[in-house]
Amino acid sequence: MSDLAKKISRRAEILSFAMDPDKKNLKSVPALCDYYGVEPVTINRSLRELRDEGIQISARKKLGVKYYSGLDEEKAKKLIIEYASFNLPAPSVVKATNLLVKRHGVEGLRHFVFLAHCLEERYCVKFLYEKKAGDETERTVEPTALYVNDGQWRLSAKENGRTKQFLLDKIRNVECTTLPAISQRQSPENLLKEAWGSWVSSLRFTVRIRFDKERAQYIKTRLFIENQKIEEQPDGSVIFSATVNDLNEIATWILGWGRGCEVLNPLQLRELVIHLAEETLENYRDKKPPKQAKNK
Repeated sequence: MSDLAKKISRRAEILSFAMDPDKKNLKSVPALCDYYGVEPVTINRSLRELRDEGIQISARKKLGVKYYSGLDEEKAKKLIIEYASFNLPAPSVVKATNLLVKRHGVEGLRHFVFLAHCLEERYCVKFLYEKKAGDETERTVEPTALYVNDGQWRLSAKENGRTKQFLLDKIRNVECTTLPAISQRQSPENLLKEAWGSWVSSLRFTVRIRFDKERAQYIKTRLFIENQKIEEQPDGSVIFSATVNDLNEIATWILGWGRGCEVLNPLQLRELVIHLAEETLENYRDKKPPKQAKNK
């Protein structure tokens, strides 16, 4: 990591330590010096640079580094984007960061940095997770990857030996633990190599789909997944084949192509598409359309 990357990362981490409401991660300047392997002047410079950006933070002998005020949502987004650009291989983080801060406000910075810190230092992390509205559960997991996909920040982690995926906008009360994370880190590229969308799974399905002549012209120019293959047919149609880790995501994509797209196999995917289409039709069958408001 370059000196600039270390400098940017250190500022975000020091601020996040100071923001911890439980004060478990507050550190004195000497402790921070030992942690980062730097002199006190370096820590004080980081604090001064944060204050220059309007963030009220200072070091007190008994209280350690303490944050008071001045961190708004725009500054939090800026710090997350800077931190991610040096520490994570995500290609685009701006949209995902905007959503994260919109949901959690400035606390999004602390959540993000603590998750990334535990991932880097290989410690388990504890947090509350809202899988459904109003239904929160406490989770302790081994972080294996932190990345952006489908416009959202996601955490891949091992929980009870199983790989799971968590959306950061559903995570709160993040706490770094001292429990070592045994599971190996994973690259987002490998996690999503056979994902049609954002689903992470160890399952594998080989799918074959026929596109008519009209749609074939578009399909032939696009790369949807790395392992795809396209077989051109005498009538101008194409057969698209690929290996994916989930059928639900590709089934909804297939529906969007309409009558010019037919699943050849597996049968499970064909039946799933039929089921989804029939469910969609139920929204319209034997129902009168709502009255349209008259234009003034």
